[in-house]
Amino acid sequence: MIKKIVGWCLIAFGLIGIGSEVDDYRQGKSKDPGIAVVMILLCLGGGTALLRSSRQDPLEVRALTPRPVDQTPLETAIIRLAKRSNGRITAAEVAAELGVAFDEARSSLERLSKHEACQTDVSETGVVVFRFPEFEDAHAKDNLL
Repeated sequence: MIKKIVGWCLIAFGLIGIGSEVDDYRQGKSKDPGIAVVMILLCLGGGTALLRSSRQDPLEVRALTPRPVDQTPLETAIIRLAKRSNGRITAAEVAAELGVAFDEARSSLERLSKHEACQTDVSETGVVVFRFPEFEDAHAKDNLL
């Protein structure tokens, strides 16, 4: 945004300079038109360059574009399992049901939690339970509210 503002200001300054130089030339006041022409061209060229670069600023585009989260096939299977399990699963259940290593199941569940697909709770026995609120049954949702 700053590039656009500065670019338009430079272009305006250049156009004003052209008008001023033409007026001075008509009145015979122009002492050294070469320097004035160079300054005007620098303003117009710089302003145009800033405007062009502001249209294609990759940092600005990247900041406004949401980055998609790449969901792995394991994470998709975990979400389906969570739906079948009324929204509550553990890493051990994922490992047993989907036939993956416990550490892989836990890291995938933690990644889903990091991306706010689920929440973590610790049971009274110390087991980490991953909750998917969208899939919890009505009774469990009533207890949360």
